[in-house]
Amino acid sequence: MQSVRICWWIIAGLGLTLALLAGCSENKSHNPYGEGSIVGTVEPKDCGAKVVVMQAKPVDSTWVDKEGYYRFDNLTVGTYFVQATAPGYALYTSKEVTVYSGGRTTVPLIKLSPVPEQISYTRPQDGEEKVDLVNEIYISFNNSMDRESVESSFSIKPPLEGEFDWNHRRNYSFYFRPSSSLIPETIYTVTLTRGAQTQEGDSLSFDYSFSFTTDRIRIESTNPQDGREGVELFQPIYLGFNTEMDQNSTQSVISIVPPLDCTYDWYSDFPYSSSRLSLRHSSAPFRADTEYTVAIGKGVKDVNGFSFKEPDSIRFSTEGVHLDHTFPPNGDFNVSTRTSVYLFFNTWMDENSLRDALSFSPPIEGYFGNYYQYSWGSQLYFIPGSPLATNTKYMVKISQAAKDIYGT
Repeated sequence: MQSVRICWWIIAGLGLTLALLAGCSENKSHNPYGEGSIVGTVEPKDCGAKVVVMQAKPVDSTWVDKEGYYRFDNLTVGTYFVQATAPGYALYTSKEVTVYSGGRTTVPLIKLSPVPEQISYTRPQDGEEKVDLVNEIYISFNNSMDRESVESSFSIKPPLEGEFDWNHRRNYSFYFRPSSSLIPETIYTVTLTRGAQTQEGDSLSFDYSFSFTTDRIRIESTNPQDGREGVELFQPIYLGFNTEMDQNSTQSVISIVPPLDCTYDWYSDFPYSSSRLSLRHSSAPFRADTEYTVAIGKGVKDVNGFSFKEPDSIRFSTEGVHLDHTFPPNGDFNVSTRTSVYLFFNTWMDENSLRDALSFSPPIEGYFGNYYQYSWGSQLYFIPGSPLATNTKYMVKISQAAKDIYGT
């Protein structure tokens, strides 16, 4: 009887151990970054749409219910795109959707647009907003198309001059590339009539149109970025606009505080002609340890004469004065006894204060070579009057008496 009890306790103990191990296995598979959900609705509700949640590739998919509702659970925290498609409707791709830990993110209502069976995709999508002003229109097809009939059936309102660029191997898609930037805050409507035909002569089942709304004029990128610290003292300032700008009116309303003498260089490569501007200050570096403000005032216009709605600005602060590198390098061994000592700085230094601030231990007799200013900093070198002592450690010191051209 006692042996039976012992066996039972052994079995029970093993069961407890297995349960604990199973619990550990579940903990190991738990996502430490958290999970969340994505929900939304597709219209028309009865279209039987398939919805896919994507990152670089599809993550999960589902079908809408009879109310057009869909839901994705157990998604790792991060950003996703949601695609919806149904027979007879254009493919829809959402903007970025963010999933939060323990949260439920609702995607704005997806309204699918009826589309002839020959058309598979358009960009911009129907109903898309804040479309870039430097843009192109793309249409792809499910069949090889007759170019001439498609181009003659294509129209845009408001009218846009431009050219067609087809996929040359197979006539399954084309870009319409406008010859100028789009008008800001404007609804454009693109239409393909039933005159558009496949190479087999099949026409679209109905005239198809899609519309999109353009963005306002704005600065879309800067370098340095707004709020950046430790900016290099010869860093050019880059301003990227989302449309082609009128160069004269733009340059006339740019101000920099503290003042900085700059030259203006506009990029000329399409599609960025007159939309990318660099402000180069090769005549003098930034002041060290200083906050700068670059402001775009009122009156700035694009090439179509449309103005900024409000002024814009960025702020950044610069790095301090420092020794950038040396020759010989700090800590170097087996240095030639006939070497000169080169000092390279991240800004333009005051030559006299720099010479007074330099000392050697043990002392070295010699003389200074020429002081040079470059577009990236400055250089001073010291030439010993006689060979250095062999097997000797030298210390080069620059005191805080060394100043840059601004007295920093």
